[in-house]
Amino acid sequence: MSGTLARLRGPNNEGLLVAVIVVVVVAMALASPAFFTASTFFALVRSSMVPLIFALGVLLVLISGGIDVSFPAIAIFA
Repeated sequence: MSGTLARLRGPNNEGLLVAVIVVVVVAMALASPAFFTASTFFALVRSSMVPLIFALGVLLVLISGGIDVSFPAIAIFA
């Protein structure tokens, strides 16, 4: 693998994920001029609330040391 690509990927592919997100956002902006509006931003925030709550539940489980990250265990903490 080339040095630049390896540096972009990082140890856990964070850089590659950021690059993919940037490409998707640019493609959406080019496809629809109304993409960068306040209503679109609030719709994205509103739709990401449930996954955010579940992610916080996972975080609580992981911090507490009970590494049971099955869905029912996550739902209890969320």
